[in-house]
Amino acid sequence: MKASELIGKRAIRTASVVYESGSTCRSFMRDSIIIIKSTEAHIVYQYPRGNKLGISPNQIHILSREYCDDNWVDYDELIKFEPTESEE
Repeated sequence: MKASELIGKRAIRTASVVYESGSTCRSFMRDSIIIIKSTEAHIVYQYPRGNKLGISPNQIHILSREYCDDNWVDYDELIKFEPTESEE
């Protein structure tokens, strides 16, 4: 899913980012962020209140072009529990 589809939602990445230099980054694959705005070249985000990293939820951050792909998922949908027929 693209970040532009997750504006206003908590999101995490589903794949590493590969920079032009060949190095990889697994950031944002474990702790969720709230996507505020997304363009073809940037993602504006903030951390949710009560995040495990201790980062203020009032700070705005920007991700570069490498993160503007379709490797994002809605965090709340991912962790939502829906019982199966055998559990009901």
